[in-house]
Amino acid sequence: MLDNIWNEAPALFSKAADMYDLLNQDDECFSDKEIIGEIERGTEDITSIISTMWGFDLKWDQTRQITHIKRKEFKKDLWAKNIGFGDDLGFPTVNDVVDYAANMEIPSVYQMVTYYNQYYQSLQEGLNYIGLDDLYLPSIYEMMYSFQQFQAQLMHDWNIEVNDIFRFIGLN
Repeated sequence: MLDNIWNEAPALFSKAADMYDLLNQDDECFSDKEIIGEIERGTEDITSIISTMWGFDLKWDQTRQITHIKRKEFKKDLWAKNIGFGDDLGFPTVNDVVDYAANMEIPSVYQMVTYYNQYYQSLQEGLNYIGLDDLYLPSIYEMMYSFQQFQAQLMHDWNIEVNDIFRFIGLN
């Protein structure tokens, strides 16, 4: 590998410089076609760098014949190996979902408020960073007040308590 890097240094520097230019290019106003072109260029640069560093030992030979494996034979060989591909990718049954919901650990109100405050702070920092300082985001307390208003509206209009909803869906 070091021999490849030493022997192909100019090509590697060229691709690295192209990647540097690509990463430092302001593409904020690019069209979809231009963004796809950037992705294509970056993919080509990365694969070129990797293939140049690790090398490719096979020499071009038009007389070389490659044996073709038919799909049916490939699948038969694959099944014979019994690797169990896809066994872990199955969808859960309804009983699995019910068991998971019954044993699910629900965070405390303190944890939810802490998580929301962390999210709120990072979101504010992100908005400040991109220049949207004046965008209004409700605080956790304003959201809790809105939830209390929603709860009061349910009680007033339909005589439903939030605990009844939780009990109905099996969370209480």
